[in-house]
Amino acid sequence: SPLLQLDSNQHALLILFGALPPAVLNFLMAELYQQEPESMASIVLIGNLASLLFVPLGLVLALG
Repeated sequence: SPLLQLDSNQHALLILFGALPPAVLNFLMAELYQQEPESMASIVLIGNLASLLFVPLGLVLALG
């Protein structure tokens, strides 16, 4: 954030967007092109479960 010279609002958004889980669209593309869809499904599932912890933590860091 200091390297990017962001103001406080932009810094808060950077932290919050970094805490968001991976998109389901990644799985859909892996399924369409048959590029390890099972692995991508696992990544999306684990990312969504981890977001239950990291999104509130990101909000605390961003707003605190």
